[in-house]
Amino acid sequence: MGLDVNRFEGEVDEELICTICSSVLEEPVQAPQCEHAFCSDCINEWLTRQPTCPVDRATISASDLKVIYFTCAVH
Repeated sequence: MGLDVNRFEGEVDEELICTICSSVLEEPVQAPQCEHAFCSDCINEWLTRQPTCPVDRATISASDLKVIYFTCAVH
């Protein structure tokens, strides 16, 4: 549900990769305590089955998620 890594030139920072779909974060959100980031669609689908962070299994809900805003430098 994220963006295909091949759409980008060079290496994509691993912090910008969703651990659920393994693609570049699309509409990224972050778990509040552990601060793991996911595509909004990916984590919301995950949470319908299991109310935990897929990385460390900390308990979270959709209402706990925080939107992440990235800024990009253009060279």
